[in-house]
This record gives sequence, structure tokens and C-alpha cells, in this order.
Amino acid sequence: MLKKSAALITCLMLALSLLVGCSGSDNAVGTAGNEEIEINVLSATMRLDAMVDGWEEMIAKFEEENPGVKVNLEMQEWEAIPQYLAQARMAGEQIDIIRTTGGQIRSTLAPAGALMELSEVVEPIKDRFEEGTLDVYNVGGYQWGIPYSETTVSCVYYNKTMFDELGLEEPKTLDELQHCADVIREEKGIANPWIHQGAILGYWQMFFEETYAQTSHNESIAKAEDWLSGNSSFVNDETIEAFAMIGELFERGILTKDSLNTDDTGMKALFAQQEAAMFYGGTWEYAPVLEIVGDTFEVGVFMFPEMADGLVPQGSGAADDGIAVASNCNKEHADMVVKFLEFMTRPENAQLTIGATEPILPVIKGVEAVDMPCAEELMSFVPQNIMYIDWMLPAEINDALGNAIAGVASGEVTPEQAAQSVQD
Repeated sequence: MLKKSAALITCLMLALSLLVGCSGSDNAVGTAGNEEIEINVLSATMRLDAMVDGWEEMIAKFEEENPGVKVNLEMQEWEAIPQYLAQARMAGEQIDIIRTTGGQIRSTLAPAGALMELSEVVEPIKDRFEEGTLDVYNVGGYQWGIPYSETTVSCVYYNKTMFDELGLEEPKTLDELQHCADVIREEKGIANPWIHQGAILGYWQMFFEETYAQTSHNESIAKAEDWLSGNSSFVNDETIEAFAMIGELFERGILTKDSLNTDDTGMKALFAQQEAAMFYGGTWEYAPVLEIVGDTFEVGVFMFPEMADGLVPQGSGAADDGIAVASNCNKEHADMVVKFLEFMTRPENAQLTIGATEPILPVIKGVEAVDMPCAEELMSFVPQNIMYIDWMLPAEINDALGNAIAGVASGEVTPEQAAQSVQD
């Protein structure tokens, strides 16, 4: 293990010219005399004490392996990190490593020039990550960070016990989904075969991402970047059809207008009480749902179905938290910054940090996943994942999109009007 890590560090050291070059300095990388080296880590606040304990233990191990190196961990609310970084840069304060949301890394910090590009640094350790999880931290062919949490995936949860009793299979297509909904309504008297947490605006954006992925022929992210940049209009056949597909779920009675006023608590309650047989969400819903359902029935998962012949479903998801290197990092000690990245991505060290969250789908191979019945099936969805589209969108567009989708679902606006409202 030590030999393997040393070889990886040697490869990583070859990439140091990238970090040093960005500093505009020709100084050699390394330490001078007996000077203590400090690495400053700025982290978004951690939601669990176990996560903080894990980070502190991982840092202590790194300091023990690298005598003369001190790692400082400071935490701020994630929303405050861009301003904090800007102030630190103006004050000449050193920040080396940043831990924050993937959306902030992509949409705010990288475009603002606050981060180092890490493609060459990540290359030697890329095999440590589960397939597809690095991609969402890559923008325009450049790697601006690495995932460092569990990855999430979207899916449809369903009452597997009820499906089995009624002889229903997991639906792969819209017609198969229609059949399931019709049988459930007729045989069980359930008014809402599929309930949605439509009172929460952000879940409509996820719905749109599912349909737009299909209507754009799996080029939704590239095409979103195109209309965000002003090179194309949001009003086009593909976005209009994506809105129409959401409307069709309501027209067919698979979803009803009850979903427009249902929040996440109400949705889970209806599902647990078997007054709904399906709901849409992400992996973060899984543990709470199992706790509510208990032994009442078995919970299964399937991907959002194919909405028309020849279309290819894609789920949405990503590793919510990531690691990046600040552009104002100490370039003279870039070797230690790189060593720290290598160290923290070793499976045994990631177990201390990522493992503390009890992940269903850890991004780093070798980190122990929570033993849940559908974990393996959920992991099989990951390679088909695309990044959350709301990670790319300014808040105003996110709100406009969510409201437009809800309008289509309620029948108050047409798909064409919805698309135009977002463009406006």
C-alpha cells in the first residue's frame, strides 16, 4: 500500500508545474529549512459531528505522515464561501483547499477564477472514483474539483409489495407506467398512483431535467450551456416537448393536481399509508422512507421511464460535496497540497470522512456503503446520471423554470407559453 501511494504521489508531483505556473512564479516547489508548512482548508459547515471528527482524525494522520506540516480546518456556511474567498484574496490570506457544494464549484467559483484547474493532478488518482462521478466537476474539458461525499441519483420509489400483488413489473416506458397507474387505481382504489412533492419548487426542475434529457437526445447539459450563453433560445422544439411530457403525466392521470399542493412530508406520509404507490425523488429520500414504512411493505426503485419510442432515459444526480484548490493557494508548498489531495482520497482515509455520513453510494471505491436493499440497483443508475441542471442556472431562471413547469402541470399555461416565460 505504501509503495502504491508513493508511486501515485510521484505521478502527482509531475503535475505540480500546473499549480506553480498558475501562480506566475518560477520559484521551486518545496520547503525551506525547518519552516513549518501550513495547509489551510476552508470547508462548508458539516451537518454531522461525526463528519467533523472524521476530518480531524484524517488530518491528524496526514500530519503524522508528514512531519512539519500543519493542516488548519475552518468552516463557514456554504453560501458565504465565495465572498469569504474574495475577501481572503484581497487581504493576501492563504486558502489552499476548499470543500463546498459541487454546484458552487461549477457555477460560481470556477467561472470567477477562484480555483486551480486540476486535470493533470487528478489523472493519477482518477481510478479511485466510481464511474461517472468525476464528470460533473469537469467544465469545458477542465477539471475544477473532485467529488468528496456520497453521490446522489434520482429515481422513482414504488411499493414493491403492492406491485407484486397486482402482477406489475417495474415500468420502463410511459405506456407501461400508464398501465401500472390504471391497475393501481382500479384494483386498490388509490386516487394518486404517483404522488409528487410539487409544493417544493426545486422538484419540478428535476422533473424537467428528466424529460429534457430525453427530448434533447441526451445533450441537455451542452444545450443548456448554449441557451444560457445566449447562442440559442430556450424556446425551441425540445424544451417545449419536455414541458409537454410533464403535462402528459397529468393528462393521463398518472399524476393528479393533488401533487401541486403536496410537500415532501405529505408525499412520504401518503406513500407510507399506501394512499400512493409511487413517488419521485433522490437517494436522500431512501433512509427516511424506509424508517416511515418500516415492515409494512417492501420499497423498490426504478428509473424515470422512456417517454417516447427511441428516447433514452437519464437520471439526474451528482456528488453534492466536492474538493477544489484555491487559486490563491501557497504555490511554494504546492507539493503538500497535492499530497493532501492524494492522502484524503485513499479509501482508508475517505472512510473516516465520507464514511462518517453513512453513504448509500460513496464516490470513492473502497468506502463502505450502508447496507440497504436497493443500494446496488441505485448504484447501477450512476453511470447514466447527468448533473443537476439547477447547478447551472442563476436563481432567477431556476425560479422561472419551476413556476413554468407547475403552470403546465396545472393546465394553466401551455408548453409554448412556459418556454417563453423562461426565455423572458
